[in-house]
Parts: sequence; structure tokens; C-alpha cells
Amino acid sequence: MLGFLNSIFLPLLVASLIPLLIHLLTRKKLKFVHFSSLRFIQEKERKRMKRLRLKQILLLILRMLIILFIVAAFARPVWRGEMSGSAKAHERTYVIIAMDNSYSMGQESGGIELFTRAKAEASHIISMLTSGDELSIMAFNDEPTLLTEKPTRNFRMAEEMLDTLSLSGGGTNIASAISLALSLSDESKLLNKELYILTDNRASGWRKLVPLREKQPSIRIFAIPFEAETDDNRGIVTLEFPHTILERGKPATVKLLARNYSGKRRNGVLASLSVDGRRVSQASFDRMPAGSESSVNLSFRAPAGGFHSGFAELEEDNLMMDNRYFFVLRVPERIKVLVVGDSESEYLFPKLALNPTGADTSYISVDAINSSRSAGQLLTDYDVLLVSGATTLSDEFISRLTSFVESGGGFLFIASNKSDMDFFQESLFHRLVALEFEKQKPSSGFLTISSFDIEHPIFEPFREIGELPEVHFYWNVRARNYSGYRTIASLSSGDPLILESKAGEGKILIITSGSSREESDIATSALFVPLLHRSVQYLSGNIARFEEPETVSTYITRTIEGVPAGSRLTLAHPGGKQEYLEPVYIGSNIAVKIKPLSTPGIYSIFSGDSLVDMFAVNVPFDESDTEKLDKKQIEKEFPLTFIDPESNIDEFILQARFGKELWKTFLWIAFILTVLELALGSIYRKPKE
Repeated sequence: MLGFLNSIFLPLLVASLIPLLIHLLTRKKLKFVHFSSLRFIQEKERKRMKRLRLKQILLLILRMLIILFIVAAFARPVWRGEMSGSAKAHERTYVIIAMDNSYSMGQESGGIELFTRAKAEASHIISMLTSGDELSIMAFNDEPTLLTEKPTRNFRMAEEMLDTLSLSGGGTNIASAISLALSLSDESKLLNKELYILTDNRASGWRKLVPLREKQPSIRIFAIPFEAETDDNRGIVTLEFPHTILERGKPATVKLLARNYSGKRRNGVLASLSVDGRRVSQASFDRMPAGSESSVNLSFRAPAGGFHSGFAELEEDNLMMDNRYFFVLRVPERIKVLVVGDSESEYLFPKLALNPTGADTSYISVDAINSSRSAGQLLTDYDVLLVSGATTLSDEFISRLTSFVESGGGFLFIASNKSDMDFFQESLFHRLVALEFEKQKPSSGFLTISSFDIEHPIFEPFREIGELPEVHFYWNVRARNYSGYRTIASLSSGDPLILESKAGEGKILIITSGSSREESDIATSALFVPLLHRSVQYLSGNIARFEEPETVSTYITRTIEGVPAGSRLTLAHPGGKQEYLEPVYIGSNIAVKIKPLSTPGIYSIFSGDSLVDMFAVNVPFDESDTEKLDKKQIEKEFPLTFIDPESNIDEFILQARFGKELWKTFLWIAFILTVLELALGSIYRKPKE
């Protein structure tokens, strides 16, 4: 359908009648005089005049059309097809701008971030809006967020909000942005609706568009993809910490896994490791093949006990945000353990496993006493009590032990064939968490470990290999009626090997077989030392661990131990922002749910002024993929139009909104008609008198 943008010029179309008026006003009425001698010539002249009048009429029509097309060109004629909407396409329009603020928009083109270019283009689109139009702005990464709660006509305020928008650490989900835009479009009463998606040209963000393909949107959708000048990008996929005992001051090695997303091989890429703000290690990749993963090892010494944060980093490329991988690790504070047994020979193996050198510099400090002298022993100075090879214990010591556990101490009981299990059953465990014991000797000669909870913290050193070293057990006690306990490892007979429970604020671990040569060969196996270390750390609540990082734009749940009821918890963001958390009490622990975070980095949780938890948040590495989107394929599968950001976007938008402008075509037609008029007039000039 033909329409006009500058309809104010349409009344001037009457100017096309000027040639007709001139013709009528200058026309002369001739007087005919008949001569008999010219009768035969008159018939020939009549035919010639008919041809002349026809040509004059053609010239008149050409001149009228020339003026008509010139005036119409000034009125800016447009042709409205399917993409340009109804005949009222020039009326009020509801515009939605969707700004991609995923971290891949941090790429550069000509020294300028794609995100900066996209914001400038969004401002330009806003400047094209007129009175009566409405505007909504959203930022989207994995999820969309409206900057304007309702459609607004305050375009200056909208531009100010756009200026405050910054990059996030999230990925790209075009489908979520379009879904929100469709909902907003359905709520708008304006007939003309347009969605502008300003994003990069990566395919990863469009993969979730599939569920929307069946929808026929009530809004014209335009995508403006900005392209980086180079695909030179490498990103860290993960950082693997050793599944070994992490002690302060002791060396440890981490494995950095990185991917080369570019189409060219890179050699000698530098990687570094920083802990607590200080660079502690660096190494280079020998080579990084195009499109594949490579690894390099970085070494460091575990710092003092407590929470520590850091990051691994690759050298600079065209996208920096995926070059850092944040992490949090916890090194055990000094743990004081009291070992109790009938004699040194009974508790020698556990004592040596916990502190083989006896040095006071070890993070585990071990004191040992004979059970016969335990009556007056104070337990308040210790974190964990380990009983191994004790026949019985005094009532006074058992009372102190019970209070110690209920007030938060850790208790590790290693059964022995010399222990009076009936005594411990009645005098000790019935006060803590009741169960029954029955001594037995395997009929097959020995038992082995048949199953274990690989997710339990005490087995974390073996999580990578997925199995425990083989151990032979020649003697054990069978636990019965132990419903108050949880089995975390079982023997091949089906009986529990390790049981766990809680009494008051404290934790209990029971190992149902001893460490002497008559009971098992565990003391000489690769299981014994890490098992005791992790058990002591776990019981003291001071366990060494590498905190598995969270990911940007995901919901986070943190479980915190040892926080008093009624504590006020605060989450500290990397940039210094703080927010209060609502705790949920689960027994003696606290769980907090944290909404998706948009910035990668280190986050800390405080109870008052005390640091109680720390975790890292990293970017989703799939956003780093440089694979380019297939525009033609997307346009086939979904009703949208791509706009080249290097093209004349003003003209494209106006054509899409109002139709294809024809003023140039009209001027060309006027020019061609003028040439025809000149040619016709020169050939058929009026004869000279």
C-alpha cells in the first residue's frame, strides 16, 4: 500500500495542473475562410493537424506527470509491505530495547567494547522516538531484568538508566529476553510494537531460542549483532586442587585447565596463581591448539589456617573476564587432639598418623595419656578426643567426655579387641547416642571395605580416584540398634565400619575395628593417615577444603556450622556492597539462600564482625565460545530481522516502521519523463511561419 510521510506537501499536487491551465489559457480560436482552390490540400492538412494535436497532448501529459512526481517525491512516498505493518504504521509505537550485558560483550572492536557501542546505538534508537511513543528497556544475560518497570515516555530518564548499565559475568540467553518482550507486548495497547535486541554475534546465546519458534510474535523483532575485530580468546575452564591433606606452610600443586577458543594455535601463553592478593606462582603453556583444552601445573605453599581466597589468571586477550578463575580454600587452624588408651602401644599408630614428627609446628597438636590417669584430665583445651585401645574409662572422665561432646567437641572412638565394649555401650554411648556392640571374628579370615559415602568430607582425598585403598580387617565389633547413627562406610559382611552421629553440639565418629596388627592392616595402608586427618578436621569443624566455586546467575545455598542462633548474617560483595541474609536453622547449622549474583569474584559471609563463610563465583565458561551465529538460519526459523550495525540503521528502522521510501524512485521517474519531454519536443517542434 502506498502512503506518504510528509503529507503536508500533498496539496501541492494540484501544481501538476499548471501545464493544462497554460494550455487552455493560451489556446487561440481561429477563423476559417474557405477557398475552393484549396479543397484537396485541406484534407491532407486535417490529417497532419490530428497527429500534431496528439503529440501536443502527450507533451502536456508528460509535463503534468513531471510536476506530479517531483511534488510527490517531496511528500516522501512509502510502500508498506508485510514487515511495515498496517497503514497506521506512522502512529504511536511501543519500543522495547533489550541490551545484552553478558560478559562476552566485553570484547573489543576498534579499541571500543562492544557493550559501549551497543549502548550508543540504543541511545540513538531512543532519540528517534517521538511524542506518544512508549519505551521499555531491559538488560539480559542468563535472565532478563527490566530497567523500566512500566513503559515510559520519559526518554531522557530512560537514557540515564541506560548509562548506568554495566557488564555482568553472566552468559547470554536471547530466548529469555524475547519471552519477556512478548509478555510486555501483549500488555501494551499500542498497535505498533518493536523489539530491538543489541547483542554480539556469538551462536551460544541463540541456542535456547528453539522453544519460541512456534510462537508468532505480535511485535516486529530486530537484532543488531556487534562483531569483535578478532576471535583471539582463551579462558579458564576449571582449577583442580589436589585431593590430599592441605597443611599450612606445606607445598601443594593445582592443575589449571584452559581452552583456546580462537582458530589459531597459541604458544607460550602465561598463567599465574595469586593467593590473598599476592602472586605466588606462574607457568607457561607450551602450546594451546586451536579449539581445544590444555593444562598447566601451578605450585604454592598453603598459607596460615583459616579462609583464603585467590584466582588463577591468563595473560591478556580480546575478552578478559573469562581469563580469571576465582577460588576459596580453607586451611585448618591448629587442632588440639587428646589421645587416650591403656598404653602407648595401644594408641601409637593413631598418634603417629596425626603428628608423625611430634613437632609443635604441625597444624595438629597431639597429647596422649594412659586411660588409668585420665580421671583428672581437663578437656576444655582440646578440640577432639580420640579413644583407642582403652579397656574402660573412669566415671569422672566419662562425665567430662559427655559434657565435652555436647558442648561442641569432637569424639573419635576406635574399637579395640581389648576394649570392654559392654562397658562403653552402657556407660558412655547410652549417655551420648545409644547403640549396642557385639564382638566378632570374620569366618572367612578377613573383611574388606565394600561401600562408602564418597561425598562425605572424610573421604574427600579419594574422591578423584573413586575408591579406597584395600584394607584387611581380621576383627571388628558388630553394631546393633544404631538408628541414631549414619553409616558412612561398610564392611563386606554388611556391618558398619564407620558410624557418625551428633550429641548436642558435638560430632561422633566410631570405627568398628582397631589399628593393631591383630585387628587389621589399616595402619600400614594408604588409607590410615588421610582418614585420621580428615576425621579430626571434620570433628573439629576445621576441615581443609577447596570450596567448589559457584557460577554467576545461579541460585546459591550455603550451609554454615557453629553460628549462634539469632546471629545477624551479612553478605559482602566483591565491590564492597553488603546485604543482609535471612538464615534458616537446620539443627545446629544455618542455611542461607542467595539470589543469583551477576559479578564474579569472592563473596564473604559475616556473623557480626566474624567471618563464618567465604565462596567464589565464576563466569559460565560456555559463554566464551567464539562460534559465530548463522543469521540466515535463524531468520528462517524465527520471525526476526538482522540489522547490520555498520549500515544506515535510521533508514532501516524508518523503512521497517513506515515502509520502503520511494522518493528517490519518484525523482528518477521525473528525470526520465523530463528527458522524454525534451526529446519529444525537439523532434516535433511547431513549424516556423
